[in-house]
Amino acid sequence: MQEAAWKCEICGDAQTELNVHHLRYSEQRKAWEYGTDELECLCKDCHTIAHLPKRKLKAWCKQKRINFDLNDIYDCPPEIVYDESFDPAKNEGFEQEFTRNVGLDVGIGCYCEHGDNLLLWSHYGDSHKGIALGFDLPVGVFKNPDEPTDRRIIIKVQYPESNNRKVIYWQDVIAPLKGEEQLQKVLEAGYAVKGWDWKYEQEYREFVFLDKCFPFGTLYFSKFLPGSLREVILGARCSLNPLFVRRLNNRVDPYREGPRLLRARSHPDSFKMIIENALP
Repeated sequence: MQEAAWKCEICGDAQTELNVHHLRYSEQRKAWEYGTDELECLCKDCHTIAHLPKRKLKAWCKQKRINFDLNDIYDCPPEIVYDESFDPAKNEGFEQEFTRNVGLDVGIGCYCEHGDNLLLWSHYGDSHKGIALGFDLPVGVFKNPDEPTDRRIIIKVQYPESNNRKVIYWQDVIAPLKGEEQLQKVLEAGYAVKGWDWKYEQEYREFVFLDKCFPFGTLYFSKFLPGSLREVILGARCSLNPLFVRRLNNRVDPYREGPRLLRARSHPDSFKMIIENALP
């Protein structure tokens, strides 16, 4: 610890409890039989990360999927009718049953187009104390290259200026289509349209099949696509040390170049956020 100037060799913390971490450990060796090149001086948090197995770290990084549990009262349920006749005998219960069945099979992951939106940091970023993850993802239907049976659909959300809900005619518009083409049309028409007031989000939605996710209670977790995570942005009030975040990433996947580590800060003269490198 004295050689490390009484501070963590990972994050530089000199205030919290310090531990000696063994880079190589053997039960046959005594504590004084290790050289300084086999030891690290780490703070309590960095020492905890150093001892976590990779599988647990990867579990921490699984992405949360909520099965249509959304905060907008108009969001997902679309207005679906059987055909243009609006015959009550045909349409009664059709919308509810269809929405229920889609909800049982498909989950939604929500993304925004830009990482510097002041409102998004205030509403979804724990009042600027959280983090934002930036992904490079294709739009449309695609497959996870590591798991070919894991199909995803990403659609850009539309915000009609009329602010009117769009009616979906099943018999005329959806029924003639088949397979993934049919599902994509349903999702585009009914599950990727929001009121005009939400336009500031510039949202994209990733639809995943829940049978390819990891259930946890009422929530579902889905793996990140390989190499898709490109940025980690620390909020302006985020207390995480950037070196700690870098260390966490290196433990998850030490053989792949990690995402860019950035930090958001408030602009001195305007009501907007600036995104800059978190480390020199």
